[in-house]
Amino acid sequence: MKQSATRNRSGGREGHACQFVRLRGYPSRDAIGRRYNGFVKYTFTLLKDGDDSAREKIVLESRSSESPRHIVLKILAYLLFRDRTGGLPLRIEPGEIGQRHRPDLLAAQPLTEKPLLWIDCGQIEPKRLGRIAASNNDARIVIVKQTAREAELYAAVAKKELPVLGVGAARFVGYLGFAEGFTARTIALLRGANTVCLRASPDDGIQFEMNGDTVSTPLTIFSGDAKTLATADFWDATAIKSE
Repeated sequence: MKQSATRNRSGGREGHACQFVRLRGYPSRDAIGRRYNGFVKYTFTLLKDGDDSAREKIVLESRSSESPRHIVLKILAYLLFRDRTGGLPLRIEPGEIGQRHRPDLLAAQPLTEKPLLWIDCGQIEPKRLGRIAASNNDARIVIVKQTAREAELYAAVAKKELPVLGVGAARFVGYLGFAEGFTARTIALLRGANTVCLRASPDDGIQFEMNGDTVSTPLTIFSGDAKTLATADFWDATAIKSE
């Protein structure tokens, strides 16, 4: 079993970057990325709304039984949070971070690697979440679920496992979910090579364009105590302020 490895490299012109991620495990039989040398490969060209010159490329290579749903949720999380890290890089599958648990996405202090934004998009046990929140002082922790209902149910269970936030523990824990059917429609658009763009919608939701088709969803958010949280308050609680 290979460990995760991540590397960043500059693209052909300013504003272009590439993030390469090799994931752990073995290939999925139903993976819809391109296969070669035993890997399942997905490439994403990320566009910024209103800025055609700002392109970013992400390549995911997986030997895992990771589902297309998990791939899609990680790309959505990356697009939602990449400009909210105070200029710090947001890494997908960051590899070893000196802890028992590892996130799907991470923004950390450059010198100490102290987690500041920890994002999980998989099936994380509530007790495990409690341990992560207890051991990552000052971190903002976000759990991304495929539907609002799933996020709500998980929040209700997980709140019993959380420490007192902000007292030698994570400063914030929140749960994010999408409209019923949104993730499934997005998965149906997933290919080996993908071009994607995320746009805000007037109702505090998002419009996600993938390979020429657009799907929309509101964002439903719950706080660590399982209460509905306004979108503006969520962005404020999770943002890393640049110094």
